Order: sequence, then C-alpha cells, then structure tokens
Amino acid sequence: MKVGLIGYGAIGKDVAQRIQSAKLPGLELISIFSRTRSSHVPIMTTDFSHFLSLKPNLVIEAAGQAAVRTFVPQLVQRGISVAVCSVGAFTDKAFEQQMHQQALRHNAKIYFPSCALGGLDRICAAKEGSLQTVQLQTRKPPTSWYGTEVESRLDLEQLSVPTRVFTGTARQAAQKYPQNANVSAALGLAGGGLDETRVEVWVDPDIHQNVHVVSVQGDSGLFSFEIRNAPSENPKTGVIVAMSIMKLLRNLHDPFVIGI
Repeated sequence: MKVGLIGYGAIGKDVAQRIQSAKLPGLELISIFSRTRSSHVPIMTTDFSHFLSLKPNLVIEAAGQAAVRTFVPQLVQRGISVAVCSVGAFTDKAFEQQMHQQALRHNAKIYFPSCALGGLDRICAAKEGSLQTVQLQTRKPPTSWYGTEVESRLDLEQLSVPTRVFTGTARQAAQKYPQNANVSAALGLAGGGLDETRVEVWVDPDIHQNVHVVSVQGDSGLFSFEIRNAPSENPKTGVIVAMSIMKLLRNLHDPFVIGI
C-alpha cells in the first residue's frame, strides 16, 4: 500500500515517524505534501499535482479543516481513499453529503480514526439500536487555548478556576473551536447525530492533560468513560492521534482486525 500524508505539523511528523519505524511489509510512505518544504525530508513536496502523480492508495490528512475541504474532494474524485484527522470539516452538511456521494461514485473510502476520543466502535455499535442521549464534556488546560477566541474572553494566565466556555451541539462546538473541539464532530457522526449530541467545553487550570468525558444511553445500555490524553508537541491535541492513525494502518494491513 502506497501512503501519502498531508500536513507536517506535530501530528504529521509523529505519523510519518511511526510509519517509517513500523516497517510494515508492503506499506510505504511515498510522499508528504506540505505548504513549506524541508530539505531534511526528501519525500516532501509543496506541489499537490506532483503528490497526486505518485498515485497513493491512501492519504492521511493531518493539516486542518481547510485542507480537508481543499484536497479531499480531489483525492476522492480519483478513487483515492482518505483518513481524516480534521473531522470537523464534515460538520458542513453540504460538504458531508457531497463527499458521501463522491466516495460512492468513485469507489473510495473516507476513514475517521478515533484519534483523541476513542470508544467510537462501541458508540457506532450502539447506534444499531436507538440512542436516547449522547453527551461530551471536554476539558483542556489554558495552554490549549492560546490563539483562539477564548484568549480574548479570558485572562488565561491568571485563570484560577475551571470555566465553561461553550455549551451546545457537536456541530456548533466543532465549528466554533475547530482545533480544540474536533472530537465533538467525531462523536456526533458516530452517535446520535451532530445536532443531537450535546457538548460542554471547559478551560481548566487545574489539569495538565486534555480530558474528554463521554456518556451514552440507548437500547444497548448506559455507558460512560473518561479519557485523559497526554499532550503532544501541539497542546491542542494529544500523542494518541498519531497512534490512532497507526491502528488504522495496521487494521488495513493485518489479517486479524480487533475493535472495529
């Protein structure tokens, strides 16, 4: 399998290193597309036409929602499957429907790895029955919020108590905080829907990890879980994201597939 990668920030670098270290037989990272080129990465290109000419079988997106909207349609129209990290782009209903139709038409797959959240296999299974409630509470330390509109609303350096900055739907959360509430979009797509999934977002000076608490009630029963993700080089995300991408690649590569 020939794999391409879009984006070479904290997540992209981690993914690239893990793919190259894993040395899975028949799986090769053939190119990395980035806005800026590094002489230390020979397979990197800033030319998307060149990237496409290499004909990857699967492309991993790790570059943000704008990159999803720009590049994923071009890939899918060529029958190239894509693993999307920035799932919040699919909160745009028209874009979601367009990509669904094109993927069917061109025999491509669009994968949404669990990334920072996890538990999506159980939630998708529960959706085979009915879901009464799906709720998410996300808590992140102040360092995760620099460069967002929250920085203009709160004194992040002096914040001393946990402060709720958002309550609403998964669609609204992912659109308002595309870097910090991306997991809400994944949960909404997996569960009861983007407009039915309820989300709270907090800035919490008492924690040093990104915390997600999920609660689901449906025909299959009631379950809840808490995730405390170790932060990555980018405090808005966690090291588990790249690990989740590697799990997807192993699922596509290995004869035994567990937890889908």
